[in-house]
Amino acid sequence: MRALEEFEITKIKQVIADKTDVDLEKVTEDSNLQDHLGIDSLDIVEIIIELEEMFKCTIPDEDYEHTVNVKDLLKIVEQNL
Repeated sequence: MRALEEFEITKIKQVIADKTDVDLEKVTEDSNLQDHLGIDSLDIVEIIIELEEMFKCTIPDEDYEHTVNVKDLLKIVEQNL
């Protein structure tokens, strides 16, 4: 496992922003995926698939089933690099 670089964190936030039509500046690590960004379970699966392709990794389903905020998502990607 390695730490995500700042540019990688920005890329992840950009994927989320693109999926939700929310401005990148409004996607923070504390943003709640469902309540603040309107992401549903299908959206999270699509985001995970895009992140797996971007980072060339596999993220098991059980890793993201209880993802609440952007920070959780960053940790999941980091753990699976």
